Amino acid sequence: IHGDRLQREREEALADFKSGKAHILVATSVAARGLDIPEVMHVVNYDLPASIDEYVHRIGRTGRCGNLGKATSFFSADSDQPMAHHLVKVLKEASQQVPDWLAAHACGMGAGDAGNFSGRFGGKDIRRGKFGGGGDRAGESRSGDNWASGSGANIGTVNDDEGWD
Repeated sequence: IHGDRLQREREEALADFKSGKAHILVATSVAARGLDIPEVMHVVNYDLPASIDEYVHRIGRTGRCGNLGKATSFFSADSDQPMAHHLVKVLKEASQQVPDWLAAHACGMGAGDAGNFSGRFGGKDIRRGKFGGGGDRAGESRSGDNWASGSGANIGTVNDDEGWD
């Protein structure tokens, strides 16, 4: 569904999705508001919108009426940096886990420093080039931060693509 399609074509695509004839619906922001489609279980944002309100409307297509749903968003350090702080706030308000790399972007540290972000909170010690202030809690494992927790699929590692041509 996108604005360059005729209204008749958009309605047909939506009807196919609602009826189950089409299992996936690809849409631009034209579908972010005003559509009530029950049982949408997953929304993927290929590109993030310019405002957090639009983001909330997009992901609001899933998990309606008290049902659970998933939203997956691609984040570009170049174009989505201004959204990082707002995304962290929305994730925390929804009691979702915030990936360290996103928290680093939200603090203005950017992608270059995100891999060195070891503390939960705190600033960067420019004398040592390290982060501090929060550190890890005693007994907390820092190996394999799984920010995509839940019953999602096992994504695997980079080496899992050997069967691809």
